[in-house]
Amino acid sequence: MRQGILALNATHRCLLSNDLGAVGGLLFDVGSGRYPAPPREDDAAPGPPGRRTSPACATRAPR
Repeated sequence: MRQGILALNATHRCLLSNDLGAVGGLLFDVGSGRYPAPPREDDAAPGPPGRRTSPACATRAPR
């Protein structure tokens, strides 16, 4: 799970802090039921394709 959190933070680095606080808050909200988790890749339910980088990061200059 830690590796996945670090990968998520690295993918969206331009939108998130380095201390994992934003990701921790998101995981808390998902775990408490505030936001539904997205479908897994192996789920049969249709959904948008996954992205490797955030669209907002693609338009921003690197820090």
